[in-house]
Amino acid sequence: NPLREPAEDEFIIQYGEYPHTYECLPRLNSRTIYRHPLYFNQVKHDTIESHKCWDKINQIYILNLIERKDRYMTLLVELCRVHAPLHKIYHYKAKKDEFLKDRKIDAYIGATKNHLDVVNHFIDNKLSYCLILEDDITFISNINRVWNHIEQIFIRPYDFDICFIAYSKYGEIKEFDDLLSLSYQDCTTSSAYILNAETANKIQECLNTGFIEMLKGGSPNIYCCDRYWKKIQKDNKMYVLTEKCAYQHVSHSDIVNNINYTFD
Repeated sequence: NPLREPAEDEFIIQYGEYPHTYECLPRLNSRTIYRHPLYFNQVKHDTIESHKCWDKINQIYILNLIERKDRYMTLLVELCRVHAPLHKIYHYKAKKDEFLKDRKIDAYIGATKNHLDVVNHFIDNKLSYCLILEDDITFISNINRVWNHIEQIFIRPYDFDICFIAYSKYGEIKEFDDLLSLSYQDCTTSSAYILNAETANKIQECLNTGFIEMLKGGSPNIYCCDRYWKKIQKDNKMYVLTEKCAYQHVSHSDIVNNINYTFD
């Protein structure tokens, strides 16, 4: 929060969209310094502040290709913009593996493996809730909506298998209440979603099966992560925010090897 002022006994660091040399060192008569979040882990903090809407989320996973440092740094700033807890970030550094020696198909297999890896980590560490983000996600300008909608997901609360805060604009979506709708889409995207420990095993099974089937030559149009989990939609527990709070920003996609500008 750039408006946060330090108390008499405090020295604070503001993280956000600040260049390397912008007030990043202590100054005379000031107890506030400003830094890019890339440097967050270089400091031991006594207290870390974030918006209360993120309190229930134990881990924020960022799925990021190692060579796409640009996307990682952009997303860190996005998370600062919505006052997310930087100490809960898990940076998953993905690699371009060769599975079937077909660049495009290998990209979809790799994407599914990346999601499977972080879901396995979430389950193995016995966490309650997590937010999984692909590295091209951006939040809408109405930050109050972001805060309110994320908070309401946990206040109400909902019994969900998966809750998307960003999703495709195509396919069948049915209104559930004023906050959430039910997804029956053939393809949801997998750019931003919340999981809970009670049903994460269902997502794990979908990702694992899809990954194995693609290794056997199965079509990504059926088995890729953002498609294969549609098989659990019959349980009526796959939700999306009726008012979308995030989307994939315009950038070069390594999967399709082109600029992605679908805004979903």
